[in-house]
Amino acid sequence: MDFKQLNPIQQKLDHVSASDEELDLGNKLPEKNKKDVEKYEEYYDRQNGPKTGPKSVLADFNYKKKLDYENYINDKNEKSEFIKAKHLNYKPKPADTMWTKKEKLSKQNEDDSSDLGLSELDSGDEIFEEYRRQRIAENSKKMNSLGYGTLKSVSAIEYTDIVEKNSSTDVYIVVLLHLHNLPESEMFKSELEKCAKRLGHIFLLVDATECGFKDHEVLPILLIYKNGELVGNHVKANQSFEFPAKFNDTVIQNTFLDPLP
Repeated sequence: MDFKQLNPIQQKLDHVSASDEELDLGNKLPEKNKKDVEKYEEYYDRQNGPKTGPKSVLADFNYKKKLDYENYINDKNEKSEFIKAKHLNYKPKPADTMWTKKEKLSKQNEDDSSDLGLSELDSGDEIFEEYRRQRIAENSKKMNSLGYGTLKSVSAIEYTDIVEKNSSTDVYIVVLLHLHNLPESEMFKSELEKCAKRLGHIFLLVDATECGFKDHEVLPILLIYKNGELVGNHVKANQSFEFPAKFNDTVIQNTFLDPLP
């Protein structure tokens, strides 16, 4: 670029008396590169140049052009370095081929199949768990109706019917002839209920008066049946304990139920 063509002030000051060397200072600018600018830096040093007069005007103009040029070069270099860095670090993503597309589709199908299988498995587990809960509830209801897991209160007639119905089984039927408001009988009833919850026998509670027993001296009575036969007959059952007035479910089990054949 010819600095003289860009210097309107210099054209207006052509009439000023100055040497050709001083007036042509703008034409002596180096080529547009950073090294030449540094080489001829003394042309634009405003600390040592003229401070007044036409020469000062020319020096100011050329000094400004020098700064503008340096800024231009610096900006250009920065942009160039930025573009180079971008291109050097850029790695284009390889285009999908027929094979990569098939691999992606195959993997997607596998994932879908896997998810479907897990979903079906979870669904199957839920159905099985629901069925198991229903069966437990049904069995529990059936067992409770027969006296399993609880001390079931029945009449004297019902008690004899249950014994007859289970005469062909190996199930033990434990019957407590109980008298209401008799302390030792009430205590025996309470502790026997605990045994019923953990043992696999049928436990029945019968009002002793329905069977003709009213004497406090013989109650409570504990009867045990198997195959329709009476295998245990314990009158005044609490008297079998070391401490008749102080016993619990463990004592009842150890004394009457665990020894059963």
